[in-house]
Order: sequence, then C-alpha cells, then structure tokens
Amino acid sequence: VNLTPAQIGLITGCMPMVRAIVMPLWGIVADRISTKKRVALSTQLIGASSLLLLLLPTVSHSFFYIWLVSIMSACFASAGVLDAFTLTVLGFKEKSRFGEIRMWSAVSWGICNFVMGYVTDLMNGNFIVNIILFFVCTMISTLILALIIPDNKGTPNKEEEDEVSLRGTDQIETDYQMKTTTNIRHGISLAIFFFELFIIGAGMGLVERLLFVYIVEVLGGSYTLCGLTVLATVSVEIFIFQYSKFLLDLLGHEICFLLALACYVPRVLGYTLLTKNTRHWIILIEVAHGITFGFMFSAAVDKTADLAPPGREATFQTIQNACRGCLGAGTGAILGGWYWQYVCNHRGKHRQNCRSGAIKLFRLAAAIFSTVLIVHLFVSLNFRLYHSCRRLYIHFNKERQRRTSVVVPDDDASPLASPLLPLIANDEGEE
Repeated sequence: VNLTPAQIGLITGCMPMVRAIVMPLWGIVADRISTKKRVALSTQLIGASSLLLLLLPTVSHSFFYIWLVSIMSACFASAGVLDAFTLTVLGFKEKSRFGEIRMWSAVSWGICNFVMGYVTDLMNGNFIVNIILFFVCTMISTLILALIIPDNKGTPNKEEEDEVSLRGTDQIETDYQMKTTTNIRHGISLAIFFFELFIIGAGMGLVERLLFVYIVEVLGGSYTLCGLTVLATVSVEIFIFQYSKFLLDLLGHEICFLLALACYVPRVLGYTLLTKNTRHWIILIEVAHGITFGFMFSAAVDKTADLAPPGREATFQTIQNACRGCLGAGTGAILGGWYWQYVCNHRGKHRQNCRSGAIKLFRLAAAIFSTVLIVHLFVSLNFRLYHSCRRLYIHFNKERQRRTSVVVPDDDASPLASPLLPLIANDEGEE
C-alpha cells in the first residue's frame, strides 16, 4: 500500500484511542453482569473475525478501508477484562503470580512474531498468510479459554471466603475505604499513577508502532529481523514475568517503574547509532525493551489490583490498560508518525526512508523520558525524606502526649499528612 509514516502512525494510533474508550465500557459490563469470561470470549472472537475483511483486495489496497477495519477491530478490545478474569481465577492470595501466566503470553508473542516475519519475507511482503494465521491462533486461544479454563463468575474464592467469614464483609469494606483514603487522597495519587502510565505508554507506543518501519525502510532490514527483535524482547520478559512475585516483593512498585524508565533511554538512543551495516545490533538493543515492558507491566497490573475495590477489578484493569496501552500508545504513535513525516517534509524528502526524521524522533523520546526519570526520582527521594520526618514527628508527638496523658491522635490527623505518591503509597502499610 506504500503508506507514509504519518498514515501508519494514524492507523496504529487511532486503534488505541478507540480501545481507550471501549475497554473501560467492557470492564463495566463484565463487572455488572459478573461474568468476565463471557465478555472476554465474545469480544475476542468478534475482533479477530473483523480482521478477515483485510483479505479482500478492495480493502487491503486502500488506506481508508484499512483504517476503518482497524477501528472496527479495536471496538472489541478487552485485554483488561482478561487480566481481571485471570486475577479472579488466581484468587486473593495468589494474584501476585499473575506474571507467571503472562510469561506464556510473551513466549507465544515472540515465537509468532518471528514466524510471521519469516513467512512475510517468503511471501515478498504479502500479509495475507499472517492474517489467516492470526485468526487461527485466536480461535485456538478462544477454544482453550472456553473449554478448559474454569468459569469463575466473580464469586469469592476459598481464601476470600475465609477472610469474609473471619472478618466480615463490612469490615473488609471499611478496610478498603481506609486504604483508599490513605493511599489515593481524594483521587490525586490515582491520577498521578495513571498519568505516569500514560507517559510510559506513549513512549512505548512511539517506538513499537514505528520501529518496524525504521528497520525495513531506513535500515534496509527484513521482516524476519523484525520478528527476531520481538523474540529478543520476550526472552527477557519471560524471566521477569516468571519471577514477578519475587521481584515485586523485593523491589516494590516504585523501583520497578524506575528500572523501566531507566532502560528506555539508552535503548532509543541506541537506535540512532545504527546503520545498514550494523542493523543486526538492534536485536541486542531490544533486550532493554524486554526489561522496560516486563517491569512496567508487572508493576502496573499488581498496583492496579491493590487499588481496585471489591467487585470492580475488571473496571480498574481496563482503565489501567486504557491509560497505558491505548491513550498513551495511541498518542505516541500519532505524534511520533506526524513528527517523523514533518521532519522529512521540512528537508524536502517525502519518502519513508527519511533517516533524519527517525533520528530526531528517537532523540526527542530519549530526552522526554530522561526528564520523567529525573522528576520521578527527585519526587521519590523527597517523599522518602518527608515520610521519615513525619514518622519522627508522630513518634515525638506520641511521646509528649503520653507523658501528659493526652489521647494520641491518628496518623492522618498529623499536620504533616498529605497525599501520597501512587507508586510508593503502600510502603507505610508494608512497614
């Protein structure tokens, strides 16, 4: 079809934007009817079937029709519902093992990308076989989910029933309300958490949606090389997902996000150093992508599960997915594609292989993420200092009031109390 970077960015950017709208709606539907599995099955089936329209020559040779089919498929995206269903099946005490299940998704993603890239090269750039393979794989996945995975309709598992019987539903609701009041502080901290997910998603979408264009059109690489980059990425992700419970317990959400940000910057700067003769080094560079996505995804899902109130797990997971993988990724793809094309047009080059546009785009992304990393680290260190000072204040205040036989106020009554940052809001509770 010979699409320009701007057109590619528009297609791959509008799809996440549509998902950002419909995914929370699917999450609300799944929570209201208390059957996440059925919602995940139906949306997965319809979304994959709609892509078969790309097999029609009239559709596959038109930018507008490709864009329209992509939007149609995006209307039935419900990844957050599937995540919430997985957490429901795992249960209250095993939710941190979500990464071990997500690991197999990464394995299949890496293998299938390599195979499809190789097939595309054999077919001289024809994607018809890939569309058929994608539909067949989706049907197999749907059948496995429908026939093998237990149909948990949102009822409490054994651990949750034990907790309800011991503490009572009212007490659990009260505990959650206290936790929400402490950690979110009138929604400010939650907004910061989702905004940071949006920034990270934009950076990842900027690269993921345009990286293959850079490899093929600028570096002269093959589609097989594109598949190998994904295989290199998931080779690291699988270890992070496999040991996500241990890593989250050891490092916490905050450190995981910092590692994700720190690995992104050298990765995109590495792209700018590649040439046609050194393009195969991109396989090694993509290892950093695995670290970024592995830590970010594990921390985001686990943190969202902690924040979600009882009965609204699917809604919160779809919102998290919408902020990161939809709004963020879509914004990054659209703005990235537009900026790439703008630089090319400004220099009088209208072809996709305009190297200067890609180089400037990746450098700009590195500068933005470096700024986010520095701000995040600065705020985190200052919060830890504030937290230590507050604990000292509370300690001395309690000692003074104990000596004078005055009732000690709660921690939240302290004049130093303020909204906590989202990524480290649970630190006080863990201590």
